[in-house]
Amino acid sequence: MKSCASVSTPSQRHRRPPLFLPIAILLGFALSGKAEAEDLAEVRACEAKVPGRTSVVSLELRSVDRTGGTRTLAGKMRWKLDDEGRSQTLIELEKPPDVRGSAYLLHERESTHDMWVFLPAVAKVRRIHPRSASGRLFGTDFSYDDIARLQGLAVDGKAERLPDALLGGRAVYRVRARLAPEEGSGFARVEYFMDRETCLPLQIEFYGEGGALQKVMRGDPASVERAGSGWVLRSVRIQDLANGTESLLVVSGIQVDVDLPDGLFSLTNLQQRQ
Repeated sequence: MKSCASVSTPSQRHRRPPLFLPIAILLGFALSGKAEAEDLAEVRACEAKVPGRTSVVSLELRSVDRTGGTRTLAGKMRWKLDDEGRSQTLIELEKPPDVRGSAYLLHERESTHDMWVFLPAVAKVRRIHPRSASGRLFGTDFSYDDIARLQGLAVDGKAERLPDALLGGRAVYRVRARLAPEEGSGFARVEYFMDRETCLPLQIEFYGEGGALQKVMRGDPASVERAGSGWVLRSVRIQDLANGTESLLVVSGIQVDVDLPDGLFSLTNLQQRQ
């Protein structure tokens, strides 16, 4: 394993792909500043590749419950780096009619992130507390915490690089992050399998306190495409092994480096929906 003495600067640590990358998300990969070990420098260098400073993503969220019933949500995700290089994400649903106008807003901070959700049914903006971040986003198997984690905003535990491996015939970096209970996560550790060529996380595994695998997120390597100066995954599946449910995120369209006003990502803009 190659070792390097250099580490990322703060601005480099914040230049992450938007949620849809990792998700397609597979909206990126990042490690906490607490894990600046030399053997992670190569992984950090890979994660610096992003498509642009803004993006607009058309997406579908298809969920399957334990009885086989399905539900499809459609909408847009807008992402932007602010002047300090921190991520701002806004997801808005357009279909079906009963959820139209639902929105999720995420702001990256220096050492944490702020989250809010608006649901037309209650006509109120609700702040998501870290202790509630494992809740289901719009009723899917993607949680509020997953969205932040996939953007690299929630991997605040102690991280270590594991031996590289092959996944679906592709060479991948492997990183394990151990999470402390006080950090508000519903998991004890998270393991990332990150494609060495595209820098996209092709698989993320979520483990509980007892070491049991609880959730798995897999990006389809066949859906990898170029976007601006980076890569995106157009198809990502997450399985909740404990509940026997799963959700699929499909990206139908991507625009990079479009004009997105700062006000679009403000809490005030979200509150005006009330």
